[in-house]
Amino acid sequence: LISYLSRSIDVDDLYLRFRKIKGEILVNPAGIIQEESHVSIASAERAFLDLMYLDPGFYVDNSDALDKKALKRLLPIYDNMSLISRINDMIENG
Repeated sequence: LISYLSRSIDVDDLYLRFRKIKGEILVNPAGIIQEESHVSIASAERAFLDLMYLDPGFYVDNSDALDKKALKRLLPIYDNMSLISRINDMIENG
């Protein structure tokens, strides 16, 4: 889960880990789907980029299910040259 602060909590048999992300990224609505129930859900591409931003060492062996155009459209909200380079390499090399 993405949050304005980092913390972990146990709820019954669930372990939930909240990861802090920069405020500008957290509040940016790009790639976020607003449900009728007022629940916000990240698109697959937004969730993937959040993960890659928070965990630079994360390895992906198959990114075929992701919309490459959507990834490129969302990249600027992170303002992170390392992330942009890694994602562009992933898109170009497969």
